[in-house]
Amino acid sequence: MSYTGVNPMHLCCCFQSRHKTNAKSDTMMLATSSVLLCGFFLLSSVDLSSSSSMAPTVSSSSHVVKIGALFEDDKIYQYSEVLQGAIQDINKSNVGVRLEQAIVLAASSNPADILSRVCSSAIVSNVSAIVAVASETSLFTLSMVGDILGLPIIGIGSRSFAFSNKDVHPMYLRLESSESFQSLAIKKLLERNGWFQFNILASDHVDSQAFVQYLTNITTSSRKWSIQNTVVFNKDIQDVHRMLDNMMETQTRVFVLHATPEYAAIVFEEALDYGLLEIGNVWIVTESVITSNPSYLKHYPTGLLAMNYVNEFDDVPAKIMDSVELLARASSKFTTNLDIESSRNCWIPPSKQTLEYGRLYYSSLLNTSFQGYAGLISLDEHGNLNNASYEILNLIKSQDFNADESFKWKKVGMWKNGDFFLESIIWPGNSANLPHGLNTEKIMVVLNEEKPFIFESSPLPDTFECLTGVLCLKADSTNREEIERAFEAYEAPTVQGNYSHMKKCCSGLAIDLLEKLSADVEFSYNLYLVADLNHGAIENGVWNGMVGDLLSGTADIAVSSFSITSERSRVIDFTSPFFHSGFSTLVAKKQLEPQLDSFLAPLDWTVWILVFVTVNIVAIAITVFEWMSPYGLHPGGRNRHYTFGLPSALNIAFSILFSHTVKSKPPKCMTSRFLLNVWGAFSFIFFASYTANLAAFMAGQTSHLQIDGINDEKLQQHNHLKFATQNGSSCENYISENWSSMAKYMEQFNVNGADVAIELLKSGELDAFIYDSPVIEYRMANDPECRLINVGKTFGEEGYGIGLPKGSPLKETLSIFILEYETDGYLEELQQKWFGTMNCYKESNIKSSSGIGDHKVRLAHVAGLFLMLLMGFGIGFLILLLEHLVYHYGVPRMQLHPEHKRNWLVLSQRLHRAANTEELIPCKANMQEVITLLKRAIYQNVSERTTSKKIYAPERFRLRSRINNHFQGSDRFHCMGAT
Repeated sequence: MSYTGVNPMHLCCCFQSRHKTNAKSDTMMLATSSVLLCGFFLLSSVDLSSSSSMAPTVSSSSHVVKIGALFEDDKIYQYSEVLQGAIQDINKSNVGVRLEQAIVLAASSNPADILSRVCSSAIVSNVSAIVAVASETSLFTLSMVGDILGLPIIGIGSRSFAFSNKDVHPMYLRLESSESFQSLAIKKLLERNGWFQFNILASDHVDSQAFVQYLTNITTSSRKWSIQNTVVFNKDIQDVHRMLDNMMETQTRVFVLHATPEYAAIVFEEALDYGLLEIGNVWIVTESVITSNPSYLKHYPTGLLAMNYVNEFDDVPAKIMDSVELLARASSKFTTNLDIESSRNCWIPPSKQTLEYGRLYYSSLLNTSFQGYAGLISLDEHGNLNNASYEILNLIKSQDFNADESFKWKKVGMWKNGDFFLESIIWPGNSANLPHGLNTEKIMVVLNEEKPFIFESSPLPDTFECLTGVLCLKADSTNREEIERAFEAYEAPTVQGNYSHMKKCCSGLAIDLLEKLSADVEFSYNLYLVADLNHGAIENGVWNGMVGDLLSGTADIAVSSFSITSERSRVIDFTSPFFHSGFSTLVAKKQLEPQLDSFLAPLDWTVWILVFVTVNIVAIAITVFEWMSPYGLHPGGRNRHYTFGLPSALNIAFSILFSHTVKSKPPKCMTSRFLLNVWGAFSFIFFASYTANLAAFMAGQTSHLQIDGINDEKLQQHNHLKFATQNGSSCENYISENWSSMAKYMEQFNVNGADVAIELLKSGELDAFIYDSPVIEYRMANDPECRLINVGKTFGEEGYGIGLPKGSPLKETLSIFILEYETDGYLEELQQKWFGTMNCYKESNIKSSSGIGDHKVRLAHVAGLFLMLLMGFGIGFLILLLEHLVYHYGVPRMQLHPEHKRNWLVLSQRLHRAANTEELIPCKANMQEVITLLKRAIYQNVSERTTSKKIYAPERFRLRSRINNHFQGSDRFHCMGAT
């Protein structure tokens, strides 16, 4: 028979147009199949018109599912029996559908033969799906037919990457795990060791493009991954050299290779000359590279890691039975009832309804899972059996000493459906240490000065050597090439010319940590100080400081007091924290200017007034008690020659109050003496309290701003305070996120470094500086003047980490060692080294004072005392003048009164004598005595008043004696007369 009415060219063009956009991924097999299919459609003369009255694929009334099959010729009878037995078992189980074996075809190596057999037999039998156990070429051809006709194909036998491409094989599914699963195992291995940056090398053979595409898709979905280079190469040596030259330009030394053993041997042979097989490099290969051929294996490097597929269920009959059950289960729950044609025909394009029906039926197959004969039957979105296992093999030298440089593959790990374990590995260069996968000869470390983590100092002017620390450069640009040129000159025996000004010395806690890490991880580095003096913040939409250098590729590592913040972590990576921190507030102590009344300041003025009132009351009380007592020191008390008056009481009361010893006339009666002792106890306590308060007051003439914490009203409401933080710091970012109004107010005062802030604090231009707690603690404790003080509670807990570019292979390695350092106490040793010598925390400084610098009492502190003394002199002269006035004018008037009204003994014994003595000694007489002694140069007798009167003024001495005798007799007379 012949077909009439349809142009055969139509289907050929249709097929080519459906797949022309996937030319790169179709590979050579697709191109060959396309030509053969088109040729078959044009030349075939098969009569298919008799198939026009076939039943639907799946009848909603009968639920009959017809199954076609394509088996290898040598296995067709064995597999046909398995298929028929499986159908019978399903029909007996009453799953809701009835299966029929429509046709079984023999596979062929010729795609045209396969197409002819399928179209002439299977398609016209109106099959619902085809189960195929055949070669990859046969499966490929069958998948093309299924795509055109909307017919699901269940393949068994091929794990090729190509069938996972749903753009080319939308109706193909298989009970095999795809080769693409090794990409998941490779990703897990990379992630396990922190190699988030890597290179992909693929030969130009079949499936390379599919592998590259799949590995790229699963890794670049996350920002932490970065594929540095993807190179497809051929066997030409020049092309291999070109590829290796590209690899040498990258920092990453992690290589994923997908190739045949022949291609891989060429790559490894040439990579040896490039030094890419030495310690520090990582090579991971796919299962296609694995070989035992000595001619290839001799070029493979020791430490190579390979993914080897483990076929745990290599049982084709079991998979055929599972295919039948899969069709039955999917058909039983597939309830869609579309009005489709009664047949499919290779010569007539299927309608949209037929294609939609096939797509829905295919989706039902994908969503069906069960425990089958070959294990768990579960398909992924690409139609692959979602059940794969890979051994991780390590290429090591054979222990057979009779063999000459022989190698063997050793199992060191396993990946199964996402589960992963890994044992000890021999790495390239026969090393047992985990490679960091980075070009260690070019690691550039950016620093930012922050004491005590990073100190910057100048080297010796002649030799450019550092007395302390290590050499580093002060960068003046962010261009890596410029910095590298500076390092070339910097490493010369003498540094002269354009870069000599850049040479510095760097030391500190972070430098010690970096040196320890470089020794343990085995990498070398160059140090430079960031040009703009910033840790890293967004400025005009662009990151500056160390973060900016990491993002631009200028630096590979950033080390300082580098706070781990969420904002920075979005663009760069951090290691585990090596120092835990927070934010604190730093203020400066202020020296109070001493006042003239500083000596009175320890006590309130009301206390002073009360004390002086009290001392007078006590003096009056003692005088009254003394004169009222029959045993007191007064003229009426037991024949006394002296009297105790108010002046004597005042004299002794003030002497006791101020604890000074003077010759005084003590009272005699018991009452006065008791009151005097009570007054002595009071004076002792008062004087001790005053002395203690005065010492504390004089030594502590400092003050500082009191702040409870970040939520203190002084900060939140500003209160005209000038407080700041460092521009671009994590502290500024933290305050901006939590207290926006406060951050906006601080912008006018923010500074560009802690040194600037400290100068402003001491000068009084800044009231408070909010910054990282460790830095504040160190600056406070090592301030030369001990004028800084940390106030308030710490807030905003954070940690310091080492900054790295996203996906840096060093992240995991450095983090592991930092955690080890924390466990074994090394980080604590560093903290003790750099924070242990804190001068302002020393016991001697704490005991000496709580103020600033030298706390000796200066003239300004005692100026008030000298002023009080001068006032005492002045008051003394006034009293002297008053005495003269009383002597010359008062006493003569008193003498005019009757004798019994001239008793002044209580108030003043001297005044009483003067008022009751008719013969008075002129005041000039005393001065004449002193002048006479000075003229005769008898200085030692100036104070010997009695002797001088007897020798040099006998007449005046006799006169005084007569007055005294008269005064004593008069006193006794008047007192007795009074009694």
